[in-house]
Amino acid sequence: MKKYYIETMPQVNESMERVELWYQGEKTDRAPIRFSEHNARHNVDLSQIIARYPTVKDFWFDTEYQVNSFIENLEGSTVYGDTFPVFYPNLGPSVYASYYGVPLTYADVTSWAIHTVSDMDELDVGSLKIDRECENWKKIDELTDYALARCKDKFFVGYTDLHPSMDCAVDFTGVDTMCMALIDDPDKVKEFLNKLCDDFFPVYDYYDNRLGDMPSVSWMGIPFEGKMHIPSCDFSSMLSPAMFEEFVLPCVIKEAKAFDHNIFHMDGPGVMRHLDMLLDVDEIRAIQLVQGVGEDEPIMQWLPVIKKIQERGKGIVVGLQKHELKEFMANVDPKGIFLTLAADEEEQPEIVKMVEEWCK
Repeated sequence: MKKYYIETMPQVNESMERVELWYQGEKTDRAPIRFSEHNARHNVDLSQIIARYPTVKDFWFDTEYQVNSFIENLEGSTVYGDTFPVFYPNLGPSVYASYYGVPLTYADVTSWAIHTVSDMDELDVGSLKIDRECENWKKIDELTDYALARCKDKFFVGYTDLHPSMDCAVDFTGVDTMCMALIDDPDKVKEFLNKLCDDFFPVYDYYDNRLGDMPSVSWMGIPFEGKMHIPSCDFSSMLSPAMFEEFVLPCVIKEAKAFDHNIFHMDGPGVMRHLDMLLDVDEIRAIQLVQGVGEDEPIMQWLPVIKKIQERGKGIVVGLQKHELKEFMANVDPKGIFLTLAADEEEQPEIVKMVEEWCK
């Protein structure tokens, strides 16, 4: 494995090795743990910063601010556990659709697609083409290049948030139009999905080549050597298992087979209904469990799901609250677990020690 150096993370190589062992289902010295808040001292009121810009989009497009503020948040901090400092160029989860010309609208911490297809009869799948000269493609390039110029010994640079296939298709159509199309024009939907999926692979390779010697990492913040991808389909929360198997699973399998590492992003209880099919995909070695919010958030109710994934020999990325950690560790085998939780910097060393004791 290549050796890396990051000023705020002296354990970076140890963590890279631990994460790879975790992914391969092998024994680790302790469960990997990522803290989702590196340094609470640097929390800021984004509304006050955004107010300085003519539009919210101008805030997102301020390359120097986006990269330099990330660097400022790292300065003076210490990274504990397996919290890799990663900057990934970000214009929101629909950026891949925007490469085809789908407009985006921006809010403070995310963006949304403005749907352009209200009837599948309007869509000429054969004419769809990625525009590498479009504004958003060029902005992601600019963010990537500026981050690479500033990252030396400080952080990893990842690739942007790419969602091909069904979630991208829904960015074009919206939920209602897609739901009707699945019934009224299933063959055209499949043609559309295959086009979006096939176009994805050269886009991924473009970013992978641009990032050079960096490990492969994106928004999840879990880096690997070799190519890694985060397959997902949030829209599948609205689909029956039969429809998931017919429309979504073929592209998920195609994505998974193309990469050295895959962590499926399973977003909420609605997507969980498709878990058995996902576990049958050999190339998906790990699942990120996103249990939802509100009444879905307490982690202990999802122990049967967690244990099912463990029994199939897959890794699982589990997010939980600090107050849930002790009860969780008392009831769950650490094998295959990758923990994520929010904690202030001064709390993090003690939490790492707790996890070490759990894994002995």
